[in-house]
Amino acid sequence: MKKIASLLSLIITFLFPQFLTCQVNIIDAAFYSEALDENKNVDIYIPPGYDENPDLYYPVIYFLHGWGGSQNSAESIMFYADSLIREGIIDPVVIVCAHNGPEPFLGSFFMNSPLWGEYETYNVHDLINWIQSMGRAMPYKGYRALMGQSMGGYGCFRYGTLYKNKFRAIAAHGAPLNYDMLIQDYRNQVIAETDLLNVILYNFQGELVRSVFTSQEYKTI
Repeated sequence: MKKIASLLSLIITFLFPQFLTCQVNIIDAAFYSEALDENKNVDIYIPPGYDENPDLYYPVIYFLHGWGGSQNSAESIMFYADSLIREGIIDPVVIVCAHNGPEPFLGSFFMNSPLWGEYETYNVHDLINWIQSMGRAMPYKGYRALMGQSMGGYGCFRYGTLYKNKFRAIAAHGAPLNYDMLIQDYRNQVIAETDLLNVILYNFQGELVRSVFTSQEYKTI
């Protein structure tokens, strides 16, 4: 009976975290990003025992949200992690989810672009440095991990590959791994939404791609 009650508790925590808000310490914060020259919103999950043990430092998981998400996208994961920590199943960990949806775009794909700004620098430098300076986060690669879904999954593979000196592990879910295929999908969407014969397109790095269309077929020049 006790096992069933524990299982139900975990299910409720995962599916309906709003019911247990008072039990989980999630901080809605904001910090200034030098790379973006603006304040960005961040959610930070603080594990139980953090305030009672001021000498302890903690590993950090950086959650990268999907297209159309925000700093609140990791809330259910934070609640679920809190349950696992309280049950003694996993060790205490800090979880950080920063906003990566620059207007009017719904996502940055966690990379620098003249279209929306230096989001890669913001994530791998500004955010990590700020977390290290304001909290008790382990300052070593071995205690820093990435977790992401969809667009965030792509960000996990991108940062895990390009910044091996910063992250020990990644957990990518539903990630679009082929960047060329991904941006081609967006180009096809532009084609489907316009009747123009000539469309000027850019890739995420702001490099010009000019396409000439004839009926449903096109070629890039």
